[in-house]
Amino acid sequence: PDEELQVNETLKELWLGENQITAPGAKSLADALTPMKNCKCNLQKLSLLNNTIGDKGAEHLAKALKKNQFLTELRLNHNSINQRGGKSLASALERNANLETLTLCNNNFPKDVCKTIKDAWG
Repeated sequence: PDEELQVNETLKELWLGENQITAPGAKSLADALTPMKNCKCNLQKLSLLNNTIGDKGAEHLAKALKKNQFLTELRLNHNSINQRGGKSLASALERNANLETLTLCNNNFPKDVCKTIKDAWG
């Protein structure tokens, strides 16, 4: 699936809420979101609402966000993301200037991680 997204020039939004996506699925999506040479991907919005990507899945997505410059919206509500995943996302936000919307409601990280994410957002 990651190869198809890398060459797809028309898909702008992908909504995968409530699809039982776990960390390995998030890794596949993260691989697709990591720009490669000659990448033609135009995906701007990705929703993974109500899945269970957890910390590991959030870490995979965060790694991709550090390099991705075309995604403007990422929805990760209800994904069992804890402190480690929240910190990874905060670190990615420091390097990504294009992401305009990130939703993380109903995950499990503490208030200090929420503050770290907010501060990283700028």
